[in-house]
Amino acid sequence: MSSVAQKTMTAYLSGSIKKGHENSEKSDGFYWHNPEKEGLVSGAPNTHFILLDPSERTDDLRDPVSILGRDMLQVIISDVVLVDARHKRGIGVGAELDRAETQDIPLVMIAPQDTFYHKLNTSVLGQDIPEWKHPFIFGYTDYIAQTCKEAGQLIDAYLYPKQKTVPNSISNRIVGAMQHYIRKQLAHDKPMCDLYVDNQIIQERIDIINNL
Repeated sequence: MSSVAQKTMTAYLSGSIKKGHENSEKSDGFYWHNPEKEGLVSGAPNTHFILLDPSERTDDLRDPVSILGRDMLQVIISDVVLVDARHKRGIGVGAELDRAETQDIPLVMIAPQDTFYHKLNTSVLGQDIPEWKHPFIFGYTDYIAQTCKEAGQLIDAYLYPKQKTVPNSISNRIVGAMQHYIRKQLAHDKPMCDLYVDNQIIQERIDIINNL
């Protein structure tokens, strides 16, 4: 049994969400599923994770303002953002990277060698590059992992829950979207509503956003 006191980390799982209008041939490994989550947890025996998965939800997905608000809220109330960069990602992941960075939230990137954002022996504009790393992906990142388990190990060893509760400067547009979600959809979104009721820290963080 470990003698290290267990810490609790709220982790946002950034990646892709299955959509009916997109390529249905993408494998389950393209998304955050149980094997990825189990790998993360297995690498961090001294960390209890609260995992914020944007694909687990019961809110109304016909409301784009609420969807934006939920996404930004989950990032901002997190202690760490985990980015699944094993495959090509969309504009939403880039926005989440930027939001986490502006809020001083650590970013842990899962980007194995010779995948989309981490190429070996490639070329750019005719220049040969032995190891190419996407500049925006890696420029924002605090830690780079090859696997989900290694990401857990990095969090276990180096990261701790954030102390600050009031977020850094956020535009009125994003604040409005988060408050719209809290006031119109949170009560209908079972995973987040349950977390709000059961976890005092999460409740305090959401209430701060709602009262900005």
